[in-house]
Amino acid sequence: MTRHVVGTYGYMAPEYIENGLITPKLDVFALGVVILELLSGKEPIINNNVGKNGNEDDESDQTLLSGSIEEVMSGENVREKLQEFMDPWLGEEYPAELAYSMAQLARSCVAHNLDARPTLSELFMALSKLLSASLDWDPSYQLQHSTSFSLSD
Repeated sequence: MTRHVVGTYGYMAPEYIENGLITPKLDVFALGVVILELLSGKEPIINNNVGKNGNEDDESDQTLLSGSIEEVMSGENVREKLQEFMDPWLGEEYPAELAYSMAQLARSCVAHNLDARPTLSELFMALSKLLSASLDWDPSYQLQHSTSFSLSD
């Protein structure tokens, strides 16, 4: 196992930042951040405004994307908050249930407590199920792989 990890702050798991702890759950955390980026269209570190010193790099007014999903997925009106969280470029061209499932998976991947995160094999299984569900939804996939569809009909 590697003893020296180099990475980008927004993708680093809390246990590495706080204690230098290196486990396979670091990769799970980073993948969770990537999933959140795909869902939201946002960078892993969100500059809310220019910081107190007039500097965009001032960490006093930055939010980690990995921390924002907890607020979205808890409390009331979760579906509405998730819709606001989603990348506006997607419009409504996605099944809401799949987006919700992806957000739940991402939330578990970026859990502060590494023991609450899925293992790599659990993550693989969850992603496989989501892929299968998305193929059921994707009309272009159905046309490309349909046995009854023929151009000569």
